[in-house]
This record gives sequence, C-alpha cells and structure tokens, in this order.
Amino acid sequence: MLEQIIVAVVQGITEFFPISSDGHILITEWLFNIEPDLFGMIWLHVASLAAILFVYWRDVLHVLHGFLNFVFHKKQKEDFIFAMKLGVATIITAVVAVILIRFISENLESIKLIGGMIMISGLAILLGDHMSKSAKPKSFGWIESVVVGILQGLAALPGISRSGTTTSYLMGAGIERLEALRISFLLAIPAIIGAFIFTSIESGNISKILSTQYLILFAVTFVVSYVTIRALKKIVQKYWVWFVPYCLLVGSLLVVFG
Repeated sequence: MLEQIIVAVVQGITEFFPISSDGHILITEWLFNIEPDLFGMIWLHVASLAAILFVYWRDVLHVLHGFLNFVFHKKQKEDFIFAMKLGVATIITAVVAVILIRFISENLESIKLIGGMIMISGLAILLGDHMSKSAKPKSFGWIESVVVGILQGLAALPGISRSGTTTSYLMGAGIERLEALRISFLLAIPAIIGAFIFTSIESGNISKILSTQYLILFAVTFVVSYVTIRALKKIVQKYWVWFVPYCLLVGSLLVVFG
C-alpha cells in the first residue's frame, strides 16, 4: 500500500507541474517494481480533476452559464465562443489520443523512450518561455484551440507533459501566463473525463473505485493536487522555465541508465 501512496503523491504533483504525470508514474512503478495499473492511473487523474474543479469551479460554471445563455437566450456570445473553442480543442485531443493509444503508445513505454519524451517536454517549455518574451499579447483564438488540442492529444505519449506543452504553447502564442494556465486546466477536465470513461469501458474495473484502497489513493491525490495547483499559480509567473533543467536532467539519466 505504501508504494501505491507514493504513486498517488507523484500523480498529484506531476499532473500539474510540466514534467509528465504518466511518465513519472511509470518511472515510479519501474523503481519500486509495481505492477502497472492503467485503470488505477486514470483513477488518480480523476482525483486530480476533482482538485481542478475545486479550485476553478467558478470558471467552469461561468463557461457553462455562458454556453447555455447563448443557446437559450442568445446572450453572452463571447462566453459561448470560448466554450466552443474549448470544445474544438477537446475533439481534436480525443482524435489524436485515440490514434496514439491504438497504434503507437503501447510500444513506447520503455524507460529510455520516456526519458526522451521528458526531454522533449523540457525543450517545449524552453521554447514557449522564449517565444512569450517577444510575442504580442492576444486572446485565445481558433488557431490556438486547434494547436493546443493537438498538443494535448500528443500527451497520450508517456513522458510528454500535457500541462507543460499546452501552457508553454499558449504563453508562446502571446496569451498571458495565468490565463494560459487557466485554459490548460479547463482543457484537462473533458480530457480526463474522456480518458476515465474510455479506460472504464476497456477494463471493466469500474467497481474497484469503491474499494478502501482506491478511496484512500483518491484522497491522497486530491490533497496533493490541490496544494500543487495553488503553488503553480505562483510558480508560472516567475519560475516556469526552472522546470527545463529538471526535465533535461531526468530525461538524460533515463536515456543513459534506463
């Protein structure tokens, strides 16, 4: 049980730090010789999702309210368009992720390859931070919704950071840092829900979530995720690029010694 709790803590931290939660969970399972549990991994993502909803519930309700207001009363068009952009990104994410999961990712779970992907995540952070310094300020547009959807879908590959690539791209495109982080978190909601439904149907293990072990792991991940989200809202302003050397160091060690 202790090893599973460690995995839950790792998920709570790495889901939001731009260093790849899936990659770090696989690394943790490798280090502690833990049998991989895909459904359990997605369940921990759901715990992280609960933390996102707890922190950003006002934003979620605002998006839903704007969407419904436009549909039924033709009001708040801007909120409706924002919701549509999130929807487009989510659909693209689903298509890319399904393709990767079906045909590619199952062959890319070696530690060396995960290390290489983590290094790519680090370079994405570096590129996004560099581009953000010269980019003209702008809002979240249709082009950004398409590109960020593709990038989020690519995070189905173990070692590619969802939060790292999406947030860094949005910042590099000229979107203000906290707004980029907010959009990245909002995009995670349907992505995690979709992944949970998909793996539940595939595995048929939905009843496991009511077990004492799974409930404890959910609680641990939720608490750690909440603390991490709060910390990241401060870190993204000044210290986002500090994750680059970490990704490059960890990735290179895994490539060499994995």
